[in-house]
This record gives sequence, structure tokens and C-alpha cells, in this order.
Amino acid sequence: MGPSAPPRDPAPSAPAPARGPAARLVA
Repeated sequence: MGPSAPPRDPAPSAPAPARGPAARLVA
């Protein structure tokens, strides 16, 4: 994941449970 992909994507297609752990990796 680089600059082409936003660190926090508010896309509804992305499940919340998957976004949670992902946010931790980004943070």
C-alpha cells in the first residue's frame, strides 16, 4: 500500500472489521 491508496478509505465496500485492524497497521 503506497501513496496511490489512501490510509483511511471511507469506501462502504470495505467492511468495518477489516478496516479496524488495517487502521492499526497504518497508524
